[in-house]
Amino acid sequence: GPRSPWTGNVIQGLAKDAAATGDYAEAKRLYEANLDIWRKQLGTNHPFTVASLSQYADVLARLGDRPRALATALEAARVRRDQIFFTVRTVEERQALQYASVKMTSLDTALSLATEGTPEDRGAAWDSVIRTRGIVLDEMAARRRALRQANDPALAGRIASLATARAELAKLAVQGKGRLSNSEYDGKLESARARVERDAGALAVSSVAFRQDLARQHAGLEEVRAALPPGAVLVAWKRYQRQDFSQPGAAGVPAYLAFVLAHGDPAP
Repeated sequence: GPRSPWTGNVIQGLAKDAAATGDYAEAKRLYEANLDIWRKQLGTNHPFTVASLSQYADVLARLGDRPRALATALEAARVRRDQIFFTVRTVEERQALQYASVKMTSLDTALSLATEGTPEDRGAAWDSVIRTRGIVLDEMAARRRALRQANDPALAGRIASLATARAELAKLAVQGKGRLSNSEYDGKLESARARVERDAGALAVSSVAFRQDLARQHAGLEEVRAALPPGAVLVAWKRYQRQDFSQPGAAGVPAYLAFVLAHGDPAP
């Protein structure tokens, strides 16, 4: 039928073909049709939806709509980051690393646009890079600390409850809405998030190490800026695929981007 997820899959294939031949206006129309189906049938957080959103951002950039392209790329990067964040907490270490290594182009698109954008664009792109880094490593370290704390009867139950809540949220986020309606799925997702936040808050009250983990997980550019002491300069490197959106069909090339922030600077 016209609203089937498989129909959306075919439309996405046509959108990719249109983009590959340089017909970006047609690719934009097809991606919008594809996303309209997948958002409703699979959910906004489904990996398929996020992959299309990343490709859509690239098409917008090639059409010259750079502000919208950057916003779309950063949104795709945020959802992908959340997927990794919740999924790595429910699988063993090797699977977590494999899942996190699956690359999407959204952050490459955002970084390519930010280099020629406003100071606010650079700040938004770096904020996304900061929040994306070290998710798997931080989770593995947190597991080691949790094992050490598991012998504490006061913490063991709270650690187990939080692990169960995170697993339920990850399952919902990755599998999508299935046969649920949008409102039913959103309700379940919000309920699962609320339980994770409640259990995390209860554990943070009892564990200094967990409180520190929680603060680090929510750190972005503003937190980094606030932590810079007077006279300090922070230089952060990021390897990415630089896109030249002025050249139709041009592939990205490996490049390095350096963000530089001095104490007191309003923007990197």
